Amino acid sequence: REIAQVKAFAAKRVEQLTKQIAWLETGRAAQLSQAVKYRLEGKKEKSILTPYGRFGFRHKAASVSWAKEDAHHVLGWAKEHIPRAVKVMTPMPTESVGKTEIIAALEAGEYIPGTVYVAAGDEYYVKATKEQDNGE
Repeated sequence: REIAQVKAFAAKRVEQLTKQIAWLETGRAAQLSQAVKYRLEGKKEKSILTPYGRFGFRHKAASVSWAKEDAHHVLGWAKEHIPRAVKVMTPMPTESVGKTEIIAALEAGEYIPGTVYVAAGDEYYVKATKEQDNGE
């Protein structure tokens, strides 16, 4: 009997959380991020704590990526334009490209075929609090 009650409670809770996630993912995240940004304006804090969780912004460094099939294009570009970015790995000779140099080149306005660049900036995040059983 207790197992059935726990399963029923868990099923109900999963349904509630699924609905909450769907609600947040249908554009509410943008509204929430704007509200959080407004509340934090002019303050040192980068997040706010609510009974539902922590909402805030964190700095995210610039990043670059490329698909495996584009690696040879990126390597070829780097060999030609910034050879110091090309690293030879041992004991089996393989070559790789340092992402720091590629990011610097992209930030300087270079076009590197096959790369996907994401600029540095503040990223909005939500960290839900762990709910305690309150008899729901």
